[in-house]
Amino acid sequence: MTITIDLTPEEEARLQAEARGQGLEASEFLRRLWLGESLIVRDGEGCPTLSGTSVRVSLVVSMHKVQGHTAEEIAEDVFPHLSLHQVQSALRYYERHKGEIEAELEAEQRLIHDLRAKSDQPSREEYLRRLQERQSA
Repeated sequence: MTITIDLTPEEEARLQAEARGQGLEASEFLRRLWLGESLIVRDGEGCPTLSGTSVRVSLVVSMHKVQGHTAEEIAEDVFPHLSLHQVQSALRYYERHKGEIEAELEAEQRLIHDLRAKSDQPSREEYLRRLQERQSA
C-alpha cells in the first residue's frame, strides 16, 4: 500500500531530520510511528534504550527529574544528537513503566554510593560541607 502525505518543505525537512536522527529512512520512520512501534529497545544489559543510540531511558529521565532539564533542553543542550521526539519518547516510556525505570535509577544510585564508599572521594554533600568549613575559617 502506498500513502501520499502533502507536507510543506519545512515539514518535510523536519521529517527527514527526525528520521536521520533515528538512523531510518523517512518512510520507515513514519511506518513505525503509524504502527505505534516503540523507539525504545533493550540494550545488551536489558535496559530500555533509545533505538539507534546508547542513551538509556533512565539517563534521559534523570536529566529531566533530577537535573530539572526540559525535554527541549535535553534534546538541544544535553544530548544534541537526540531529537526532541526521541527525548519525548523516552519520557513517555518512563510514564508507562515507572516501576522499572525507578528501580534502574535506584540501582544506579546504590552502585554510585557503593563505589564512593570504597574510594576516598567524599560525597557531594560532604565535599560542600568541607568547602563551607574552609571558607568560614
